[in-house]
Amino acid sequence: MPPVWRQFEIPAGFSFDQFHKTIQLTFGWKDKHPYSFLFKNSDSETRIMKNDWSEHTLDAGILRLEDYFSTERKLLVYTYDFKEDWQHVIHLEKIIPGTSDSVRLIAGKGACPPEGCGGIWGFQRVKDFVRNSDNSDWHEVMWEMFGYLVEEGYDPDRFDLESVQSGLDSFEF
Repeated sequence: MPPVWRQFEIPAGFSFDQFHKTIQLTFGWKDKHPYSFLFKNSDSETRIMKNDWSEHTLDAGILRLEDYFSTERKLLVYTYDFKEDWQHVIHLEKIIPGTSDSVRLIAGKGACPPEGCGGIWGFQRVKDFVRNSDNSDWHEVMWEMFGYLVEEGYDPDRFDLESVQSGLDSFEF
């Protein structure tokens, strides 16, 4: 299991753009960067993006989850922030008929990497910094960029399911 993950129920009628917003909320990101969903067929790959009409790209604002996911198609890759390349493997566990129109968070682990931390290797450095911020070896640049995390009590191992669910409940999809 990866150190940061989320499990939730989501309405099948949601668009992939609404799915993206759900992921952003459950991970605590601010939706500042482009994203895509990628799935591979036997002989090609297709991207789902918003506002990109190139060949082999589907519109995330139109395509619904129920148009893609099925008992045969259960996997895709979600990429957020192409510069930092946050890639998430999305795995459909099951389809539940007659679910509600809201998102229900079931479980999760770990705090989301802060935006702009430099990708997976930068996130590891930020975690080391936060866990050992009293070490005098940390360069002042780390304090300038990520000292706010120490001041806010950021814990890379913490995930507050109730707080995230509250945010989902109050969000207008």
